[in-house]
Amino acid sequence: MEDFDPANKIVLVHGIISDKIGKLIDYSGKMKRSISETSIPLMDIIDTGENIEIFAELPGVKLDDFNVLLYEEYLIIEGSKVASKPDCKVNFFRMERTFTPFRRIVRLPHEVDESDISAKLKDGVLTIKIKRKR
Repeated sequence: MEDFDPANKIVLVHGIISDKIGKLIDYSGKMKRSISETSIPLMDIIDTGENIEIFAELPGVKLDDFNVLLYEEYLIIEGSKVASKPDCKVNFFRMERTFTPFRRIVRLPHEVDESDISAKLKDGVLTIKIKRKR
């Protein structure tokens, strides 16, 4: 199990970068589908009444290979899955795994408390728990 301090992994976006992310989100919102977003990682978002919990599938992705940004009511998970290279020259019979960069931008269902966040990466699933604002 890889536990980590959300202060090290989840970036609360303020200042200069918030303008750029705000423009990206505004542009994405004007499109019927986002050209800046991928369909991975697959995610579940639940509301427990007290917290918003996000479960994102990141199999084979290491802590250093993705970023999590929290901007207002938007959560952004982006990164890449790095392909392992064979030790010798090979010809693939079948290649189904993807190793492309990914980005998901999701609007959270409620306002959240940026000071009360926990996260863990275990068995290829990133779990983020954020306290709802009251």
